[in-house]
Amino acid sequence: SDKYLLYVNYTGQRARSGNSLTSSVPTLAERNGDFSQAMATTGATIYDPLSGAPFPGNVIPAARFNPAAAGLLTYFPLPTYPGIVQNYHLVTSTPRVSDSLGVRLNVPLTNKDRLNFNEQYNRNDSKSQQLFGYKDTTSGYGLSASAGWSHSFKPRFNNSLNITFSRNISKLAPYFAYTDNVAALGITGTSQDPINYGPPSLSFTNFGSLSDGSASVSRNQTTNVTDSITYVVRRKHNLTFGVGYRRLQQNSLSYANSRGSFSFSGLLTSQIDSHGQPVAGTGFDFADFLLGLPQTSSLRLGSENNYFRGWAANWYAQDDWRVRPGLSFNLGLRYEYFVPYTELQGHLANLD
Repeated sequence: SDKYLLYVNYTGQRARSGNSLTSSVPTLAERNGDFSQAMATTGATIYDPLSGAPFPGNVIPAARFNPAAAGLLTYFPLPTYPGIVQNYHLVTSTPRVSDSLGVRLNVPLTNKDRLNFNEQYNRNDSKSQQLFGYKDTTSGYGLSASAGWSHSFKPRFNNSLNITFSRNISKLAPYFAYTDNVAALGITGTSQDPINYGPPSLSFTNFGSLSDGSASVSRNQTTNVTDSITYVVRRKHNLTFGVGYRRLQQNSLSYANSRGSFSFSGLLTSQIDSHGQPVAGTGFDFADFLLGLPQTSSLRLGSENNYFRGWAANWYAQDDWRVRPGLSFNLGLRYEYFVPYTELQGHLANLD
């Protein structure tokens, strides 16, 4: 209308990116413990870590399979090409979505009072592709809103009050979150939070890794209140006095390596010489995996969740002094105070 001004703006984007991933995965025979093909191709002989003798025919009996390893086999894709090297190819695409909406409104109440509102909102959603076909989701949104009131006491005496609020949230949800709890396979010590369900990270010397993203959530929020008074003295001095207060929140939830990581190199199925060193041409990483014998393993116990709180205050005074039409000075003084961050649940300490 003649008095109210309303602005609305929307921007949207839809995109899709292609992915072409190539790697090596265990053959059907290797998944069943038969490494005779690997022996013929690479010359690798599999040794029994219990007896120190080679497995007959380079075949590990199914009765010797580790129960957790047998259960994790379902997470490995089958080869898409023959052979044992570069026998897996994945072609897929990942989507990306974003939306942004802005609304601004100016409302004159009287000849001396005016209100204004401004809100900006955006959201995003995207997928990231893992080697074995699993996709992790990254999503979030941002909100920024402000409200202002201005009042004219006299033509040269004005007051302005503003309140702003902003909030940003970012989430990474792994593909396996809230699905299968690997503790049922006998892998103990892992996080029992449903967001951390799923297989551990498995890395190999000869094959592609089974991996998935780590869950995380970030939430940051700021509230700011400012008030300023402007007074014009004989059209030469624009005096402004203001105060402000800001409340800060930073919440970070991280679950890095909460499902465990295991590395298999073939060391445990290698022949060991008199010096305690593995003999070249012996051992195979996937044979170590089937027996449940990683070379290294790691696990993070507990999650890293921090809830930081803080605030800041300021005051200022300034003078825009017009000495003459071609010369002016801007003089001011500002003081700001920031309190140290505190952790809401006392999880952190500052040590001197």
